[in-house]
Amino acid sequence: MKFLNKRLTAIILIAAASLTLLAGCSKVDVENQTQSQKETEDNQELVVSDDSDRQSDEQVTKAVDLEEISSESFPVHGDLYATMYDEGNTEQIKKWVDEIVKSSSSLQEEVEKVESLSDEYTDLLQEYNTQLDINKISYCSLQVWDEELNNLWGRMSERLDTQTKEELLGYLRTWNATKEDYIVASIGEREEGGSIYSLLYNSLMEDMTRKKVHILADQYAKFLGETYEKSTFDIEGYYANCEGTADIYDELRIMQSVDGGLNVEIGLYRITTLNGTAIQSGDVLYYTDSELDLTGIITCGWDGAIFTVVTSNFEYLKSGDTFNFDTVY
Repeated sequence: MKFLNKRLTAIILIAAASLTLLAGCSKVDVENQTQSQKETEDNQELVVSDDSDRQSDEQVTKAVDLEEISSESFPVHGDLYATMYDEGNTEQIKKWVDEIVKSSSSLQEEVEKVESLSDEYTDLLQEYNTQLDINKISYCSLQVWDEELNNLWGRMSERLDTQTKEELLGYLRTWNATKEDYIVASIGEREEGGSIYSLLYNSLMEDMTRKKVHILADQYAKFLGETYEKSTFDIEGYYANCEGTADIYDELRIMQSVDGGLNVEIGLYRITTLNGTAIQSGDVLYYTDSELDLTGIITCGWDGAIFTVVTSNFEYLKSGDTFNFDTVY
């Protein structure tokens, strides 16, 4: 796993804890284990996704008897777990999101309710203990944000003025054209990832889609004259300069190091790739590249990141050089 931010790392840890719990629960003799596997295989259910961007396993094993799960475990949506196994029930997620939109008095309330629904799926990770189950849960959680994004953009498309709509469409087209490059850079190719890859892919896509929702909701709130406070911004992440195209020119990665600090990688098109460390103070990072004897300041937020060179003994970069990364993933 090449790069994951704090939110995604937390999801992976929850999933790993569930799998570890399963491994240590009991010892089963070989005959019973073989019989159990046969019964499981006989009850496998085929799940087909209509969205080629999403990574879901074709076959999902029912690890527990759904009748044994109490609906009281899920205070908002008692049949949450059913969406994991019934292909038709993916439509249920859309209905839940539609209900949230209709019942909310503001965009702020709407997105907070969507956050709560998404969190319910994250909590559900602790109820299941096979990789296939966990992959499917992550797929459903992604759908929550995907449905909210589609619903939100549908409303915006009908009401925004032409200029604002075209500006946002440009951002969305760039994001869609470059997201796969970011995914490969972050978690590698699917062939390299093994059975956990679907979880990594879905969780990464969920995080990116969630950020898009916050960015669009903020823009729409301004249009409607509403106040909107985006969730706390995680400075760790990936930022790019695509110059309005389908290609990534400059890129910036900020990730937590093993010792708890911050590692920063800055790829500057046709110049160089910087690798250094940073000290955080609020939304500002004080960057140092010891190898090139260079320092700089990085500011990050929902609108992107800016890197400014402060001191440099590298011949191709000088004090005051500034680079903008306006696409946030």
